[in-house]
Amino acid sequence: MDTEEQRSFLHRGRRVTISHWTDAGKIYVRAEIHQGNTLVCVLSRSGIVERAPRLIAGLHNAAIKWAEHDAAVSKRPGQPWPLRPGFTTRPAPR
Repeated sequence: MDTEEQRSFLHRGRRVTISHWTDAGKIYVRAEIHQGNTLVCVLSRSGIVERAPRLIAGLHNAAIKWAEHDAAVSKRPGQPWPLRPGFTTRPAPR
């Protein structure tokens, strides 16, 4: 097995780590998405080494889309929605 290459970045409050390695002519790509210390999602792909750039780019895009979706649908419990500019009161709860 060749050495593993890894890169990590922060996207919408989630830590995204993408790593890839080769073994016996195949490439393995794995993305882990963490929110704080909690692992919230793992995405993985594998294929022939010749397709490595496409596999890495595709998994990178999938991880970003997943983080975008998770950030959009999650809201901290007990935290009120922020006020829009120009408004001084919050709407009544439903």
